[in-house]
Amino acid sequence: MFKSKTQLIFALFFLFSVLSETDSLCAAELTGRVYDQKTGQGLPYANISLVNTQRGAAADKHGNYTFTIAPGSYVLQISMMGYQTSEQALSVQSGNVIELNIALMPTTYLMQGVTIIQPKITEQEKSVSNLSVESKKIVNMPGSFGDIYRSVKTLPGVSSNNGMSSEFNVRGGMVDENLVIVNGAQVYRPFHVKEAPNASVAIFNMDLLKKVDLITGGFTARYGDKMSSIMNIEYREGNPDRFSAQVDGNMMEVGLVAEGPIPGGSFLIGVRKSYLQYILDVLGEDDVLKIGFYDIQGQFANTLSPGKKLAFQFIHSGDNYSDGPNLNSEHYHDLYYGLDVYTTQSHFRDNRALYHNNLFAFSYTHTFNSQCFMKTIASYYDELDNEDEFDNYNWEQYLYHPQYKRSFYYYNNYKETQNRDLVVKTSEIKHDVNFKITPFHEIVTGFSYKDIRYKYTNNWDVYNAWGNNERSLADTTQELYIDSDSQHIKPVSYKVDGYVEDNWQIVNNLFANVGIRMDYFRFNRDLDISPRINMSYITNWGPIFRAAWGYYYQSPSYKEFKYAYESSDNTQAQRAIHHIISVEYPLYSNVTLKLEAYDKEYDRLIAYENRNGRLNNSRTNDSKGYARGLDFFISGNWNRVSGWISYGFLDAKEDSLGNIAGYIPRISDQRHTLSIVADINIGHQWMLRLKGLYGSGYPYTPSQFVQTTDDEWQQIYGQRNSGRLPSYQRIDVRIARSFTLKRLTLETYLEVINLLDRENVFAYEWDYNDDRWERVVVKLFPRIPNFGMSIGF
Repeated sequence: MFKSKTQLIFALFFLFSVLSETDSLCAAELTGRVYDQKTGQGLPYANISLVNTQRGAAADKHGNYTFTIAPGSYVLQISMMGYQTSEQALSVQSGNVIELNIALMPTTYLMQGVTIIQPKITEQEKSVSNLSVESKKIVNMPGSFGDIYRSVKTLPGVSSNNGMSSEFNVRGGMVDENLVIVNGAQVYRPFHVKEAPNASVAIFNMDLLKKVDLITGGFTARYGDKMSSIMNIEYREGNPDRFSAQVDGNMMEVGLVAEGPIPGGSFLIGVRKSYLQYILDVLGEDDVLKIGFYDIQGQFANTLSPGKKLAFQFIHSGDNYSDGPNLNSEHYHDLYYGLDVYTTQSHFRDNRALYHNNLFAFSYTHTFNSQCFMKTIASYYDELDNEDEFDNYNWEQYLYHPQYKRSFYYYNNYKETQNRDLVVKTSEIKHDVNFKITPFHEIVTGFSYKDIRYKYTNNWDVYNAWGNNERSLADTTQELYIDSDSQHIKPVSYKVDGYVEDNWQIVNNLFANVGIRMDYFRFNRDLDISPRINMSYITNWGPIFRAAWGYYYQSPSYKEFKYAYESSDNTQAQRAIHHIISVEYPLYSNVTLKLEAYDKEYDRLIAYENRNGRLNNSRTNDSKGYARGLDFFISGNWNRVSGWISYGFLDAKEDSLGNIAGYIPRISDQRHTLSIVADINIGHQWMLRLKGLYGSGYPYTPSQFVQTTDDEWQQIYGQRNSGRLPSYQRIDVRIARSFTLKRLTLETYLEVINLLDRENVFAYEWDYNDDRWERVVVKLFPRIPNFGMSIGF
């Protein structure tokens, strides 16, 4: 039939071309986007495949995918590292174009019920994210001043008795039991205005944040060295397509955010500067109190090639605080048995503080494919705290006795000086790898090495002189008391840790995470092993059931070491064992209920107490304790109204070993905590935002001054943590209006903090006045108005 091989080849080629064209005419096109069900963000390089076939595709860097498919019935499988693998039936007819957008649930949420906060949400993400409403409320919450720490106090498991401070407790834990991670690097005490005991501001600029994960217990093995909670903060990348900027301001600070493209990537920079001290000067509220802070932070990101990215993140912050010099003096005249008595008393105070924080980090991420991911972070962090306090109390009394024709002079001069210097420097290398062995089985492993250098100096000096002088006889009787104390800690040490997590999607709706972690701290020769298990089950009728168990260790800070040198006899890591069960139930399509019960068993605790608003610790592992409670959270989203109610019940106690008193409340034991948040869309781009906070009060150690037989005053402390501060109550309200003018967006707001002007108590102190000691109530802030504006262009 064919006269040559050449004719045969041409005929076969023609036949193949015809068959291929016929197949393409019958084939359908499957296209869509794979995204995070909680945030709406696209999932780059997610794997989309047809079960039992060789057909499939990988999503691009934005989560978009497209591939052709022959007519028929299939099971479509979508998988991504760190996410639930999803399968769904698919029926394809010839010539169809099927658009299928697929949402995957992050396993961190399934396992731990993590609260995900996303300050910046794009229009595309708003259409699919179930966080857009919650995140919007958290970002624009009245009284937050753009501080993520103040906003999270309305979430379940979190408690505080001071809405103007960035510090908070989680489920009976101390404020230092919360791990803060920024772009993979740990930061310590990331606050402005640290010196003010009843106010502080987080250093993080909320306009730069991509996502904040808050885990209030039962966290997996990748997180360590803390016993209560995890706040994982991730900065977003700048806009790679065009330049944009935003200016924000309120009565406390002004800020600028700029972003845009650079060759191969993007930049994002934010600057903030406070001007609170100028407001105080204008109002004439305080002539000596000076509070000023600033920060500059951002990220440069560069895409080296598809799947490879290099980023540089930085944060620099600084504070200046001064309260003084301040001189208060009184002069008064009394009659004592008919004699004229002239008294002068004065108090000179001068407190000054200087703070700096720096964080520099390089991160390299390599996504090999949808089954393998690697991230390496090299970071450097340093912190400088310098605090100087000087107090001088002077009392003089003069009287003239005409019968004896003598002048009598009595005096008391008390001086106290304290200087605290802290320098913290850490350098860390951290490496994490994710392997998706099968669509239903994933291994996560990593290690880190951290070089730690502390330098802590605390010098305290007391000078107390008192006596009398009969001027006519020129003789003097004087008693003098001088005391001083000095503490110097200068450790140079390191920490090493490593972990392995085994994630299983056992069946379609049942998940398990089994992990183990190792932490070694050279300074106290402490090696700790932490096994952990997390499980979750998604029922077919809606609820998600979760359970968690694990060991959690926390190494001592520089203030908790018993010795200032390396030793195996030094203070060891504290330990908590978590037991958690929870259920999350969607009552309706727009209402979700969550209940979580927890039990934390503490041992090797370092005992703390609250004395006059200051925290003191024992520097030894001398206590054990527990924290048990129930968290209730219900959120809803209706047409014009959305919000949530959070309630927490807590019973937290500790027992100092050898103390006959037995179990006493921990200073974090706030029995009842309630928060209510509501957003009301009034219409015409007007919003009314409300926030209410209630706390039943924290324990403290009461004291009183008694006069001894030799007319000296002595401060006597009661049983540790046996007193309780009054309840904390506060309502904040904000009314906001949005405008859009071409490419310019504008939002203005007016808010009132502590609307009802409640007199909330922070602590009790003692003041010497009129020859006796009087208890002074240290109050939190009264009603405060605030005005703010945000301009984006």
